[in-house]
Amino acid sequence: MNLGFSTKFKGKETWFVDKILEGLVEFDLISVSEYNHYYDLYLEKGYSFHFGLDSKIHTIRKDEKNRWKVGNKIHFIINNRTKNRLQFAPVGQVKRIQLIEIGNIFNDRKYVKIDDVELSDQQIETLAKNDGFFTVDEFWDFFLMEDFSGKLIHWTNYKY
Repeated sequence: MNLGFSTKFKGKETWFVDKILEGLVEFDLISVSEYNHYYDLYLEKGYSFHFGLDSKIHTIRKDEKNRWKVGNKIHFIINNRTKNRLQFAPVGQVKRIQLIEIGNIFNDRKYVKIDDVELSDQQIETLAKNDGFFTVDEFWDFFLMEDFSGKLIHWTNYKY
């Protein structure tokens, strides 16, 4: 299944491609030669690349039709449904699904629950970093004005 990622949020680079590739290498899910192949492909398409970023090892998605399940193939994509579509990593696999709930409406009481367990502030910071955000404030900004429930889709064996 296609799993699309944005390259910008509010005009700022997300570096999700870079962070996902770093995580795939970090967790030994791709070889260095595969990494180099997709890195070269990414550069050929005119994108720049940043090394030394924290890894993105999962993603948070709504899944109202319950499509995402353990074992599904993952096609890591940017610019989905455009002529600039790019699969920027080898086909991966969903290793784990966790249910996630995020409360951030009106900045009243911010909270995150994974599998119905509320996370501490430190755990939320770790979640934000592992999901590709540079700061926990960026995470809250992304989910601002929305109480969210969905799935935490893992392509590594990491678990909260």
